[in-house]
This record gives sequence, structure tokens and C-alpha cells, in this order.
Amino acid sequence: MQVLSKKKLNKSFSKLLIKWGYANGRNKLPWQVGTENRLDPYKVWVSEIMLQQTRVSSVLPKFNEFIKRFPKVLDLADANYNEVLESWVGLGYYRRAKFLHTAAKIIVRKGRVKFPSSAKEWEALPGVGPSTAAAISSFVNLERVAIMDSNVYRVIARFYCLTDLGSESKNRKKALELALQLLPKDPEYMPFYSQYIMDLGALICTTKNPSCDLCPVSNGCDAKASNMIDKFPVRIQKKWKEKILDWNLLITENKILLERQLKDSLWHSLFVPATKESLISPQTSSEKLFIKRYRVNVSNCKLTINVWKEDLSSNNILLKKNQILVDVTNVRNAPLPKVLVKILQDLSLS
Repeated sequence: MQVLSKKKLNKSFSKLLIKWGYANGRNKLPWQVGTENRLDPYKVWVSEIMLQQTRVSSVLPKFNEFIKRFPKVLDLADANYNEVLESWVGLGYYRRAKFLHTAAKIIVRKGRVKFPSSAKEWEALPGVGPSTAAAISSFVNLERVAIMDSNVYRVIARFYCLTDLGSESKNRKKALELALQLLPKDPEYMPFYSQYIMDLGALICTTKNPSCDLCPVSNGCDAKASNMIDKFPVRIQKKWKEKILDWNLLITENKILLERQLKDSLWHSLFVPATKESLISPQTSSEKLFIKRYRVNVSNCKLTINVWKEDLSSNNILLKKNQILVDVTNVRNAPLPKVLVKILQDLSLS
């Protein structure tokens, strides 16, 4: 096969990618359904929010459940926030649920639905960053804007051997400038191009063991030509915060006492073990026993979680508005952090 020059390949990059995508891309995702060759902005928007920091395989079942419960943006805007939060359980990063609910109310003004018509307008909604806005607008508005999620960034960084410019933000800004050069000229192709460049990163140009022989644009890839695929993208050391948590599991009649977290906490609006001191009425209990210590990474935090257990003697517990009692066998259906669900399962308490 003829090796194309970089300038010539750039002009055909989108054509090669789209041709590959028609045959090998992810073409049957539930949010890719629309009418008159236009995708449903509501479904695309919901899917893109769900896909932030979350794999497609994890999103698929939750997306279908969510759309079944809230078929239209009007349904989402009219829903109670707790309903939305319940539908989000299992996806993690729960601030997204709050942002989605708030944004739905913005889209629906006085009963009238008005979706944004550009990436700039999409980005003005809560929870929608530049890359998410670009993805949505390229899909539903046919706007010629470049996505820069982790998959696309990896493709661009390798294709151009993007060197470290000193910070993650500078690296991504440069990658975005380069990505703009590769967009198809015809806006009608933008939904396909955007989907397929994400697919290329997710399926072919993977973090480890990329399938370069199957890549439609490998002939122009600088990292492949210089045999330095594993050197790109340049990895910047993540800054971790260390935190120690003491969770005391207060149990009464096989139910665990939980308390909703504050909006600016690590687990936004989710429930974690309540403290005995937070109870309205004094409670007698069995001896407080240390059970196990867990070390987990959540977002940018390295957590050490010390777990204790204490059985409350009274079953007449007065609860505050932000407290609930959940049957330990039903924690999977409660709005809890994944780490708490896993701990309860590990301790055979669920």
C-alpha cells in the first residue's frame, strides 16, 4: 500500500476513518436513533453525560432504563430529583445526575422545549464541558467542532507524536488545534466522524496493545512510523489527595442507618453511614467493633476507610430529613457510593 504524505493524508483522514467506521464502528447504539436523518438531541445529550468517565458497556443498560423512566426531556424536567438519583445508581459520579436534572429544567422553559443549537450553547448547560458540548453538537447540530475525550486525545497524540508542553491543559489545547485540521468539510458527515474517531480510540488505538495493523490511518501515524506508540500520549503524574474515613455501621433490625452527603462532598447527595452523634434521640447499643480496613481510589483521592459495626438496641429511631434506614439486603437499589455497596457485600451485609 502506498504511504501517503502527512499533508495528503490529512485531507483523506476523515474519509478513511468514516469508511472504516461504516464497517467496524459502533453503529447500533440506542442513542443513535432519530428521525429524518437527525439524531434525537435528548437521547444524545443523556448518553454523552452518562459516558463521561464511564464505559459504553456500563452505560447501555442504565441508558435504556433511564429513557424508559424519562422518555422525554419534559419527563426529566418534571421529575423529582430523588427519582433521577435512583435511576443513576450504579453509574457513579453522581453530580452528573444533578446537573442533568437542572439542565432539563433550563431546556424546558414554561412548558416549551428548546435545545441548544451550537456547542457554545450546549456548554452553557450545567455538567457539559467543551468536549461533551462538541460531541453533542456535532451529532445533533451537524456542527464542525472537534471532540477531545480521552480516546480521541490518544489518537491525536499518537498521530502527531504530540510532545509534552508542560501541562495537561496545554497538551489538550494543542491536540484540539490539530484535531480541527482533520474534520470532514461536509457537516453532514460530522455525526459519523465524531462517533468513529471515538471508536478508533476505544477499539483500535487502545492504551495498551493497540491494533495498528487494523487502523485505517496508520500510514500517517508518526508514533507508529517512529516505533514509539507506547510513548504517547505523554503521561502526566496524577496528583492524589489522601483521606482517612471512619465508617461506623449502625444496624437495627437488619437495617443500616445512612445519611445524605452534602452537595460539595466527595459523594454528592449520596448516602453514607450516619454517625451515632447525629441521631435525634440517644440510643443504647452493643459494643462498637472494628471490622476491617479498606484502601480504595475514588476520583483523585486515595482513601483509607476504617469500618466499624455497632448494633442499636432500639427500633424506634427518629430520623432527620437527610437520614434513611435501608435493609442491608437491598443496598444495591439505594443511592449509595459504589465503594460502600462493595464493602457491605464483602462483609456479607447485603
